[in-house]
Amino acid sequence: MMYRQCVIHQKYRSVANVLWSYLCQGRAYSLAEAINLYESEKRELRKLEILDGMADAQYAANMRMEDYARKTADYAKETRDIARDAYYDDFFRS
Repeated sequence: MMYRQCVIHQKYRSVANVLWSYLCQGRAYSLAEAINLYESEKRELRKLEILDGMADAQYAANMRMEDYARKTADYAKETRDIARDAYYDDFFRS
């Protein structure tokens, strides 16, 4: 009885087409190189996802800071108006 064995580890069988395309395109010259290239690209994509998440978080933080700055400016104007009104009230009473 002939036993057929797959040379691709079970972990990489779902991406066999990707590995094959690396070999066909000349981006890799062996299965080991194709697997290494796949893992490298997978790590790079994960890094980009993390950077995107960080950029989104920074944008949200900036928007919150912009909102806080706007509220602080509004409070400062309100305080200035109250102080000005109190000054004029005091000035005209004396």
